[in-house]
Amino acid sequence: MKSLPQRLPDNGIPFTIDGWRVDGLPREMLLRLRKLADRKGSTVADELHDGMAQWLAKREAESKLPAKIIQFPRRL
Repeated sequence: MKSLPQRLPDNGIPFTIDGWRVDGLPREMLLRLRKLADRKGSTVADELHDGMAQWLAKREAESKLPAKIIQFPRRL
């Protein structure tokens, strides 16, 4: 069971990478992002930007999908 997210104290600063708040990401995901960035010769921030762009493109395509489906009349 996941624990509830804890509030930052008033003097706390969230952990960010190039403006992306990553303090809620699991350590394993950050390690995978680092390894991927090392293989590609980029930064973790670049991988976050690329991942978000891919996610947005996928959601946009999924939202347009119902308009592309042709509904045929059902036979009685």
